[in-house]
Amino acid sequence: MSPAEIVVKPGASSTHEIRLGIGPEKSFDGRLDDGPLGIGGTVTVQDATDGDRTLVRTPLSVQVTPEPSLLDRYWWVLVGAVALIVVGVLVALAWLRQRRGRRDPHGLTLHLLSEDGDVLGVHTAGHGQKQWYAFDIAEAHSNPRIERRTSGRYAVQRSPEGGAVLRKNGGRTRERLTATGRVELTDRLSLALGEDSVRTTAPGRPDPVSTTGGSDDYL
Repeated sequence: MSPAEIVVKPGASSTHEIRLGIGPEKSFDGRLDDGPLGIGGTVTVQDATDGDRTLVRTPLSVQVTPEPSLLDRYWWVLVGAVALIVVGVLVALAWLRQRRGRRDPHGLTLHLLSEDGDVLGVHTAGHGQKQWYAFDIAEAHSNPRIERRTSGRYAVQRSPEGGAVLRKNGGRTRERLTATGRVELTDRLSLALGEDSVRTTAPGRPDPVSTTGGSDDYL
């Protein structure tokens, strides 16, 4: 009990706060594991100037609980950290999904054009492998058409800047394919993207932007 002694002047009346210590947790031999433990006792007030004469005896009952653990005291910090991690993971997954979606070739409309700009065939790209849709030109000299082939000479994917990117020559050459442009596949055949890129004749089409090698802009 603290303080153990209080000085009060004769005839005076005052109020004092007293702290009662029960003891370390180990002194209860695990009896606190099942919850709070009730303890009873008697508080005795004596007059030290009069031979320790008893002035007051009052029964006292208290509920003893173990000191909260670090987890009990800071559980909200752990919950907040877990929530931030979950939010961060969800944001990262959403960003990766959006990034993949911006390059996914699925739905691209590929128009195979003759050297005069006539539409020889229309082909819709699928998802492809690693965001590249590989294809080749079947019967290029008689009845040319686009066919999906895993090891095709050409591959296409969407460009984050709009339009698409065409990969040729085993990936050594990559050319930007815009909605108003066309890219040569052979001496007599070229590729255009979407309905707005097709014209009945070839004049007036802008030159495509071409990159050779592993350009980071189109990886």
